[in-house]
Amino acid sequence: MGAYHAQLMDDLLRVAPPYSLPHEPDEDVPTVPRVKAIAMVTACLMHEEPTAFGLTTAEWTEHLWNELADNQGGVLLTLLVGATIPSVGAFLDKLLGDSIEGLANRQLAEMDPDEAEACL
Repeated sequence: MGAYHAQLMDDLLRVAPPYSLPHEPDEDVPTVPRVKAIAMVTACLMHEEPTAFGLTTAEWTEHLWNELADNQGGVLLTLLVGATIPSVGAFLDKLLGDSIEGLANRQLAEMDPDEAEACL
């Protein structure tokens, strides 16, 4: 059964819509590395911080649910077989990580420079 699910996941990755592309940084605007962006958003989602990059927990939750809604088949397969196939979990990690990094850097680009520096 594991080989069947692995084949389904391979097929899905070939036809899945592309991941959200990370924000292309402007040289004059501060950017946040992916790892730090994910850590800051995770702290916000766990209510350890009130906001991350100017967005509340509710706003981050809505953004991430919308990101998942764009690829419901991929998310469903990830949840169903993620425990047995590590590469499937990597699919969801990539999808959400790219989304967090992209939105965090877009938010930074729209902030006042002092406010953006304070977020980092």
